[in-house]
Amino acid sequence: MQAAQRRNIAGTLRHAGLAVSLLLASAAPAPARAGTPAESPADLKLEALIQPIEPRLRLGQIQEAMAIYATRVDWEGRLLSAWTNPDAQGALETFHILLSQEGPRPWAYAGIARVYLHWRIWDQADAALARATQLNPSVATFWVMKGDLDRLRGQPTRAREAYLKALELHPSPAAHDGLGLLAVSAGRADDARV
Repeated sequence: MQAAQRRNIAGTLRHAGLAVSLLLASAAPAPARAGTPAESPADLKLEALIQPIEPRLRLGQIQEAMAIYATRVDWEGRLLSAWTNPDAQGALETFHILLSQEGPRPWAYAGIARVYLHWRIWDQADAALARATQLNPSVATFWVMKGDLDRLRGQPTRAREAYLKALELHPSPAAHDGLGLLAVSAGRADDARV
């Protein structure tokens, strides 16, 4: 009994430590980067790799999505594997490890936001997304996630702006889905079919 309680306490402390490190990291100023965010080939490549797995995840085809990246051991592969990991706690730990090993990277913060969105911890999801978009505001996926967060928080105007920003950056079925959900929730089902 005592061993189980110690494990629970250790897990709680570890989660609290991760939350504190995210809050501290989100308050730190972003390092200066050469070039514009749109010129980051690594971020653009990750967005292209994530696009085909998102529909699989929405359809519950987690094993198929995970299998695509399970054998890769590079930073990118570990990030994508964590992105598709159904174990939210394990994914969160991986995203934090990636940040500690490689420094601030927008996709690791987006992954952290993804976990907090799953857990419905809005403020921490918002802080992580703010950090991701601060590091690279040109990634459509981040704006879709921001739209999802605002929609779930009951802020349809802000959600619509975020989805439209995503569409401005890159044609995204997920952004269209978000706009459709906003239209349906506003009682404008005809607009949702556009």
